[in-house]
Amino acid sequence: MSSRPDFSADPEAPWTSAPLSPACRLLRWGLGAAALLVAVAGGAAIGTWVVAPYLAAPGASPAPSRGLHRSSASSVQPGPTEEPELTARLLARNVTLGNGTLSWYSHQGIAGVHLSPGLTYDEHRQELVVAKAGHYQVCLHLELSHVLPTSRDSGKVSLALHLEPPQAEATAHPLAVDLSPYSSLPVQGSRCQPLQMADLQRLSVHLSVYLPTGGSKHQAWQLAQPATQPATKLELFRLSADVPDRRLST
Repeated sequence: MSSRPDFSADPEAPWTSAPLSPACRLLRWGLGAAALLVAVAGGAAIGTWVVAPYLAAPGASPAPSRGLHRSSASSVQPGPTEEPELTARLLARNVTLGNGTLSWYSHQGIAGVHLSPGLTYDEHRQELVVAKAGHYQVCLHLELSHVLPTSRDSGKVSLALHLEPPQAEATAHPLAVDLSPYSSLPVQGSRCQPLQMADLQRLSVHLSVYLPTGGSKHQAWQLAQPATQPATKLELFRLSADVPDRRLST
């Protein structure tokens, strides 16, 4: 018997399709899945095309939002480091090592000597006078030459800063060096310290010699002279013009 429908019985009756075979159902499912994949891929491409103009290029900085201020560390340039200003450099006149206040070369024509406006040297009192108050750095440099290398004398030499009006901080750290016998090498030492100075502050340097024999002068050693080698010198650097409310004194 044939399984085909009989259209001659009732031509106007609705036609009922035959059930789909497994092969047809598999084909219809494959076509639907392919259409879904095409739709998803197309949507992703459209999204990328729409969003791409708003994404920053690699290495570029995003544009700042309206109304917001953006600061960058690279846009803030640190200021130059301020170097201390040399205001005075005096060279020692003394040659012989002996206890007492040092005398200084202060004339501008001498190589190495420097005095800025507002600073003067009182030759009678052997004092450097600072007219303007402020924060300064004072440096002492001691240079000694061994003129008798065969001498067995030893000892110690020191430089101490004195201020008028006095300050306790000025004498707390004297500069001292040891003298060794049988040495032909020069001896040197340096010390710097910050000080707050008042108007018309006066500075002087006291030389002290300590000998095992108890003498007050050392014949085997002398202060180095600027004509032959670095000399003993007093230097003053201006750090700032800030002055505390109180006056510094002992």
